Amino acid sequence: MSRKQKSRIAGAPRIGIATPAQMKARLLADARGKPVVRRGDPKIWATSLDTILRPLSPENRQLLAIIRNDKPETVSALVEKTNRDQGNVSRAIGRLERFGLVRLVPTRGVRSGRR
Repeated sequence: MSRKQKSRIAGAPRIGIATPAQMKARLLADARGKPVVRRGDPKIWATSLDTILRPLSPENRQLLAIIRNDKPETVSALVEKTNRDQGNVSRAIGRLERFGLVRLVPTRGVRSGRR
């Protein structure tokens, strides 16, 4: 394995699976100023593998591929390329953004529907 490949793998996010009770205990300890985070601990936590994989549905993978390949500048342009409903695409993009897979960037001169 080359040095470049090693650094790419090392930079991959660590994902942990914990019960809701374990996640709550970690959160409360952190709130009390006694974090239980150790070096090398995951940065992303979930209660199941299904929760982690849910944003990667076939429809969302299609959106991600179109974003990567076509680089649409607006959600409306993405809607046109997918032939999906505007609300459906906006919700999917919101979910992908919450999981850190995409980032919405305000565009100069384009009016946002959010108020």
